[in-house]
Amino acid sequence: MKRMMNKFSILTIALIIGGLMTSACGTATKTNATDNPSASGGGQNSVADNNKANAENKTTKNKASNTSVMETQTDGLPSFKSGEDYKTGVREKMSKAGWKPARSKAADLCGSAEVVCDEYDEYESHTEKDQTSFRWQRGDKFVEILTVGKDSYAYDGYEFEKNSMTLAQNERWTTFWARFKMAIDRKDTQSLRKLMADYITGGGDDSTTASQWLDTFQEGNKWNAYQKTVAGGTKIEKCTVPCRVTNNGYLIFEYKTAEWKWTSLGGEGGGD
Repeated sequence: MKRMMNKFSILTIALIIGGLMTSACGTATKTNATDNPSASGGGQNSVADNNKANAENKTTKNKASNTSVMETQTDGLPSFKSGEDYKTGVREKMSKAGWKPARSKAADLCGSAEVVCDEYDEYESHTEKDQTSFRWQRGDKFVEILTVGKDSYAYDGYEFEKNSMTLAQNERWTTFWARFKMAIDRKDTQSLRKLMADYITGGGDDSTTASQWLDTFQEGNKWNAYQKTVAGGTKIEKCTVPCRVTNNGYLIFEYKTAEWKWTSLGGEGGGD
């Protein structure tokens, strides 16, 4: 009897311990399922959420990348840093962006000492501001890249051409026109001669030398009429070379061999 009681007690204790262990395992499993949805039926939702998050991150990254590309473009030009080397940086970027070398017909002439002409098809001029300019074209746009330096060229800005005149042509025109106006106002034939081509064509005559023309000009006392013509200003005209004319169409100026000259007459604007 005593032995049966002991067996019954041992069996009861075993059942109680087994029940406690089952309850503990169930609680642990439930807790893990709550903390980690992939361990239960919530796993599919977790994968979907992760895929959605990754897609959003990828989209955000692409948007940032596209924005960065747009920000590097300025007026259709690649982005350059001040002082960036023209040959290894600026020039390569221009080519990759679809720009082509476009030296104008009136670009500065190159002597044997100017290696820059041999190395750069786009070399245009060396301006009075001690800048070397390189001319590029894409479609109907022309732009000049400005650099500083002699042995190497460092980026110093850019400027789009206006009215088909390069920076050097515009810059030199300003200087030329100031000198021309002064010579006319002061009736200074010596200064005027330096601003004239060797031959003046048009105006009813086939061609006369500059000296002959000045003699005739003096004899006819044309100074007052020319002062009025010059006071009226000038405009850009279409010629075989870059040129400008007075607004009454009488005096014609052309840009050749990297300088402006008064070359011919047109119409009757110079009369009294």
